[in-house]
Amino acid sequence: MVEAPLKSGALITTKFATEQNRDVFAVPGNIFSPNSNGPNMLIQGGAKPIFSGQDILGAYYQNLELKLSAIGGSAFGGKNNISTKNPVQKKILVILDEKGELTADELMRESDTDASQILAAISILEIKGKIKQRSGKYSLT
Repeated sequence: MVEAPLKSGALITTKFATEQNRDVFAVPGNIFSPNSNGPNMLIQGGAKPIFSGQDILGAYYQNLELKLSAIGGSAFGGKNNISTKNPVQKKILVILDEKGELTADELMRESDTDASQILAAISILEIKGKIKQRSGKYSLT
């Protein structure tokens, strides 16, 4: 959970998740924001606090730090050795390697790929640690 007031459908959903022995993650928020009350309460009650996508992956994969360092946190082993099989992700990595920093809109234009596919691929590449976003632009890590 990222944001939710104390009386919200999101909290009802997390209640059902815990009843079904599902993991619940919450992003801590500003204590003065009503929309942070839900996640903060969940953390207080035992939900796992997260600060990045790596925290979620780390909860499921042992030695994630070791695995990420083994791939160097980089999209490329050699200049053109792209370590992903997804064609949209490959396209994004190649474009960023050639052009440098680009916005999501620029990546859509450069790749001639629709928004939903680009945004999904960007999210996965960020979680994998292959790209990073800074000031609205994406670049290789």
